Amino acid sequence: MKDKIKLWFTFVGAFAILWLLAPGCGGSGPTTGTGTGTIVRWQIEATKNGSVIDPTNIVLGETVQFRMAGYDASGNRSITSASGWATDSTGQSEGTMTSGGQFTTIAYGPAFTVSATSGGSQITGPAQVKSNADALVTGHVIDGLGDNVPNVTIDFYDGANNL
Repeated sequence: MKDKIKLWFTFVGAFAILWLLAPGCGGSGPTTGTGTGTIVRWQIEATKNGSVIDPTNIVLGETVQFRMAGYDASGNRSITSASGWATDSTGQSEGTMTSGGQFTTIAYGPAFTVSATSGGSQITGPAQVKSNADALVTGHVIDGLGDNVPNVTIDFYDGANNL
């Protein structure tokens, strides 16, 4: 009987120690949004019409939605709730930011910083508004399996079919 009681106290004591130590473990940063795994990297993303865009290539006249994304060690992406969206003073002269992360451009200029808070941690990222003439198309071509296709050239044409 003494062995059973001793085993029970050992188990309960180990559980209590783990329970007391657990709040200090796991690193800092927001919690995961969809439970894809332990988040190892957080970043600020910009989206337009539901597609992720380069936040340093926002075109004058656009309205974009910023959001916070976390990535686990396998590269799985998870979106989490964030608040307190803001830009540094440069970004404030290039557009207006709502508390929900919607940014409406009013001018173009140098790069600025976008920030938000989630889970008690502030995450920042770069952004820039460019004139229509300076904006770039960025991205990569992927095949049907989701793999990058190397050495691809893409031609763009305007409305008058000019290259």
